[in-house]
Amino acid sequence: MRAAWFVRTATVLLWATASGCGQDAAPELPIEPGPDGSTDVVHVDVASEVAADSSDDALDAGPGEDADAAPEPVVVGLTPTASASDDGAVSATADADAILLALSSGARALVVERDWSELASPTAEPPTPAWHEIEQICSLLSEQRRVLFLSVKTVEATADRRPADIVGTAWNQAPTRQELHQLVDQVYAVCGDALGYLSLGLEVDRYLDSHVSLSPPFTQFALDASDYARTHPARPTQAAIGWTWTAGAWLVNDGMKETNALVEASDAVMLTYTPLDASGHAAVPGNVATDLSMLADKIKTHPIVLQRAVYPSSELIGGSEAAQAQFIDALFGAVVAHRARFPFVGAGLLHDPSPEQCVAYAQAQGDPQSAELYAAWCSVGLRDRQGAAKPAFSSFIAAAAGLLEP
Repeated sequence: MRAAWFVRTATVLLWATASGCGQDAAPELPIEPGPDGSTDVVHVDVASEVAADSSDDALDAGPGEDADAAPEPVVVGLTPTASASDDGAVSATADADAILLALSSGARALVVERDWSELASPTAEPPTPAWHEIEQICSLLSEQRRVLFLSVKTVEATADRRPADIVGTAWNQAPTRQELHQLVDQVYAVCGDALGYLSLGLEVDRYLDSHVSLSPPFTQFALDASDYARTHPARPTQAAIGWTWTAGAWLVNDGMKETNALVEASDAVMLTYTPLDASGHAAVPGNVATDLSMLADKIKTHPIVLQRAVYPSSELIGGSEAAQAQFIDALFGAVVAHRARFPFVGAGLLHDPSPEQCVAYAQAQGDPQSAELYAAWCSVGLRDRQGAAKPAFSSFIAAAAGLLEP
């Protein structure tokens, strides 16, 4: 079983690297030297820090309160996308290598996104490949005292990601609600205290905007799902439950208010941040500082969780590897300036996604023929598809290390 193998391998190698034992046998991590020539890799324990990040004092600072006083460490996450060979082939060790590299580079959390359809039949025996993978990842993270941000994509932007057996069922009908309940049951049973964050929909504002007639039944479904997940007796105490919006829903949509029912039914405002203009071209990387400051000003009653903040390196759409590194520097600088408001920052993808994933991204955004969206998503990794580090990877290592202490 591929999933079991990569987790066993990653566990052994992470232990060997962190403890200093077996260094002759452990493979050399492909970490490029930073600007100062340093190749330090940081290892930390974060279980207690994640619990602290979820404390009422840190999360519920409201208007007039000093939200930046006595900040807790920020949890830094990465999505461990695997590398591939020049011909596109993914090796049997690619998943293990990606997880090992992500955790050894300073990430204290893994961000894993899965379509709801991939997680159908949550109680099947033996477990389906997707559930087996999640089980093994949670086991690894628990052993390493790291955490999981699990994004269950009930929807993804404009796309419906439900399992085939309920796609034709109304969102607010019993079969849809019950199947989501079963999924939540299994997530808690499988992951336990390794679960730090659970998002139940990705870029839901895009879905609601593109399916106006479905907004009432979807909202009813989502409120039921939030209530079930948040009041579940097996919910890990530190796990934050919510729905992921685009940052644009708060930055440019005047109709987006904190009184939104789904926001009120969430523990955090979870966001994606992909700075592209209306034509699909990369924005100025330094804009992230202004944008995060605006988000901190607009969102007062909830913590702001950046599920993924990415910047393209493709020159075809006005990006570059240098601009991507500048973005990472500016992103972490902005988080430091408002760190009590941002308990979690997912700094994007480890490697550039596969062509198939780029096509799926463009389709979910509602424009499958967009060359700009394809170019953007195929270049958001901190390392390229073949595994070579971009300058942004060194920036990430330095920035993640800088957030280890308040």
